[in-house]
Amino acid sequence: MTTPASGSPKSPVASQTGLIMVVDDEEEFRINFFRALAGTEFRAVGVACVAEALDTIKKSHPRVILLDWSLPGGINGFSLLKALKGTPATRHIPVIMTSGLPRTDSEKRDMLKVGAEGFFSKFDLMHPR
Repeated sequence: MTTPASGSPKSPVASQTGLIMVVDDEEEFRINFFRALAGTEFRAVGVACVAEALDTIKKSHPRVILLDWSLPGGINGFSLLKALKGTPATRHIPVIMTSGLPRTDSEKRDMLKVGAEGFFSKFDLMHPR
């Protein structure tokens, strides 16, 4: 699902400048993230699984990737993070990990060691203080 910041899921990405890729199997999270970008210069593309993510990365060259820890299909977001950071063509792309489930401090440290730029809880994003 590709959408400009205006939130129209049918509109093509007009420019690759500022493209954010959201890799999350929860459609509601992707839609809410797109809404949060409304009125900004950023564009977003959302995918629900690792296979879609890899295909979209090759085609769209995102500027940043927002990556959910838990994904369907046997490969989780942490494994995808390791693959992206271990590949010369993608290691430069900033990746921010997300999760709807609590993560241990050890898991968060491991994400940063592998190369994630950061981590946040989806709960914090969906329910700001």
